[in-house]
Amino acid sequence: MLSSQGDNLIFRIREAIRDTYGDAGEALAVAREVAEVSFGISYVQAFAGTARPLSGEEETRLSLMVERLCQGWPVQYVTGRAEFMGRWFAVSPAVLVPRPETENVVRAAVESVAGVTAPRIVDVGTGSGCIAVSVKLALPEAQVTGVDISGEALAVARNNAVSLGADVTMAWGDVSCPDTLPTGPLDLVVSNPPYVRQSESTAMTVQVREYEPPLALFVPDDDALKFYRALADYGRKTLVQGGALVMEINSALGAETAALFECRGYGEVEMLKDMYGKDRIVRCRRV
Repeated sequence: MLSSQGDNLIFRIREAIRDTYGDAGEALAVAREVAEVSFGISYVQAFAGTARPLSGEEETRLSLMVERLCQGWPVQYVTGRAEFMGRWFAVSPAVLVPRPETENVVRAAVESVAGVTAPRIVDVGTGSGCIAVSVKLALPEAQVTGVDISGEALAVARNNAVSLGADVTMAWGDVSCPDTLPTGPLDLVVSNPPYVRQSESTAMTVQVREYEPPLALFVPDDDALKFYRALADYGRKTLVQGGALVMEINSALGAETAALFECRGYGEVEMLKDMYGKDRIVRCRRV
């Protein structure tokens, strides 16, 4: 229940969602994001008492947002935006919420084509388009295509490409059916495929487990590397010699994932860690 209009907006939101988040610090961070992203009211303004009052329409919208937060919705779906590499991307329940560790995938991808003139790049499972768009903006001369099996996700990705000024082609494709994917020759294939085993879902927050798209998250326990096998096959068919594959991985399956690409004849197979020291990326090259 929201408190009265005269109270500090961030405090009001925090108190309303405190029971959902448990941790007061996390509830405060979520409240700040809602206030700043959706209403343009900063932390300083709210606590200094200089924030403008909300209109009646805004109060109604705020009530709905708080209701959704209390139901467990990720704050990014509630505000409709997520920050990634210093830019704001539109998000919806059709796409995964971009995460900070995925920024390392973008950096590794850009490094992998250093020195290549107008590299040809495909982002498999583009989702919100955060990888494809960020790579294109880092490499303006690159030819970048993002593919996804979800038409709803592609609509979000196209919107992000346009709003952020990135000339990226977005197209339907299923990595399990290679004939639906762009043909080569390619200099780089990058992907953040589904990799969470079903048995690992119990350790996830309700915001992720219940609200983010399962198609983009989960794989069967008995076939956890299915999408990496498909990516390996796709890379063998489309990458030029020396072309790179850069993929986000399940940190619990790093050794197994790297071994898969070694067994399929890729060279320079390396594991890169994220900011938390976990195995997060496998990078390799077609030889």
